[in-house]
Amino acid sequence: MTTHRAQRNSNILKVLNVLRASTRCTISEVADRARLSRLTVAKILDLLAEGDIVTPVGKAPGKIEGGRRPQLYNFNSSARYSLGILIGEKSVTGRLVDLNIETAGVFRKSIAPDLNAAELLSVIDELIAALVDNPHIPRESILGIGVGSQGVTDFERGIVLTSPHNPSWGKELPLRDMIQKRVGVAIPVYVDNAIRFRTLAETTAGRLRNVQNSQVIHCADGLIAGNILNATIYRGVHNIAGSIGHMKINVTDTERCDCGGFGCFEMQVMPRRVLARAQSLKADFPDSVLVRNPDGALYLEELFAASESGDGLARIVMDETIAWFAIAIHNLILMYDPEVVVIQGTYAHAGDYFINSLRERVGKVSLINVAQRTTIEYSQLDDEEAGTLGAASYVLLHAFE
Repeated sequence: MTTHRAQRNSNILKVLNVLRASTRCTISEVADRARLSRLTVAKILDLLAEGDIVTPVGKAPGKIEGGRRPQLYNFNSSARYSLGILIGEKSVTGRLVDLNIETAGVFRKSIAPDLNAAELLSVIDELIAALVDNPHIPRESILGIGVGSQGVTDFERGIVLTSPHNPSWGKELPLRDMIQKRVGVAIPVYVDNAIRFRTLAETTAGRLRNVQNSQVIHCADGLIAGNILNATIYRGVHNIAGSIGHMKINVTDTERCDCGGFGCFEMQVMPRRVLARAQSLKADFPDSVLVRNPDGALYLEELFAASESGDGLARIVMDETIAWFAIAIHNLILMYDPEVVVIQGTYAHAGDYFINSLRERVGKVSLINVAQRTTIEYSQLDDEEAGTLGAASYVLLHAFE
C-alpha cells in the first residue's frame, strides 16, 4: 500500500523530473507533463520556492489562462546538492550531485583491506572536507548524505549489523550516528547496503527508468541483489532481502561458502572459482587461447573475450556459469515476477555470448506455459558510479519529507 508520504515524495519527484527536462515551466505545463493536478503542482512549486529551488520569473509570453498570462517558474538546479558515499573493499568514493543529478565533485581514496571504524571515519572526514566544505558550495545547500556500505545493514537505525568483509567493525556499528556527529544535525545521513543504492541508480540514470518492478544482481567478490517492488526499494523484515548469493542451487557442492553453508549461488559463479575451473580443464584444450599465457595465469577478462571468439575451453566454463545464473534468475522470476533483471559488477562485462545464452536458458527453465517477458540487461553504470549516484539520488528522493 502506498503511504501518504511515499505518494508525496513520488509527486515531488515527478515535478522535479519535468523541471529537469524543461528548466522553465508554468504550473499547467508541469501538471500536464507530470500528470498531476494543478493544485498539487502549485503546492509543490510553493515548497520548492521556499528553498530557492524554483524561482518565479515573470509571466509566460503569449499565453492566457483565465484572462491573464500564467506565472513562469525557473528551475535552479544548483540551489541544492546531495552527497553519495560508497564504502568499497578497496576504496571509499564520494560524489556530490546537484538537483539535475549532475556531478559537481568526486573524491576517491584507496583503503587497506578491513579498514577499522576509526580509520574509515578519518577517510570520510577527508571526503567531507573535499566535497562538503567547499567555498563555492555553501554547507547549507547540502540536502543530505547517503552512505552505501557492505554487509547486513539496518536502514531505519543506520547500523551495519555485520560486515563479512570488515570483521574489525564488529557487530552493530552505528555508522549513521558516527557520521552524523561529524556533519551536524542540519545535514541528514542515510546508511544502507550499497546494493540498494546501486539499484536506485539504475532507476534514475540506468536501465530501470520508469520500471516499477525489477531486480539488480551485483557480483564482485560477493553476490547480492537489489529489489524494486512497486517502485520502492524492498529491504525485508530483517534487512536481508536480496541475499541471493546464499540461495542454495547446487546440492552436490562440497566447497563451503563464507556463510558456512554449501551449494550457494555465490560459490558457483565467483570469479576465483570460475577461473580455477578453467585451470583444471586446460590440459584437455591445448589449443585454447587461454593456455598461451606465458605465466600460466588466467584472467576473467580473457575468459570473456575467448568465449566471444568461440574458444572451446572458454565456452565450456562459461556455459557452466551461465547455467547457474539461469537457475538463480529463474527462481527470482518465480518469486518476484520482475519486468527487468539488470546485471552489475564483474559479469556486466561478460559480452554478447554470456547475455544471449543466459536469456535463452532462462526462457527454457521458466514457466513454459506463461508468456515470460522479463528482460535481462547489462548495467551501463560502473560500480562506483552506481553506488555513489544511487546514494546521492536517495537523498534527493527524501529531502522534502
